[in-house]
Amino acid sequence: MLNATWDYEKELIMSTTGEKPGIGTYTCTKCGETVTLDDNTDTLPPCPRCHGTDYRP
Repeated sequence: MLNATWDYEKELIMSTTGEKPGIGTYTCTKCGETVTLDDNTDTLPPCPRCHGTDYRP
């Protein structure tokens, strides 16, 4: 049997500043601030609180 460790955080689909991930609320992986996109053409901005660039859904 293979003994593997699964890192849940790394397996989540991540989005980065400048991407257009679609309508929804995204949480900054650095500070937890949320950003809501209201249209499929909206791009993720840098985090308004910490200027982080990585988000999770």
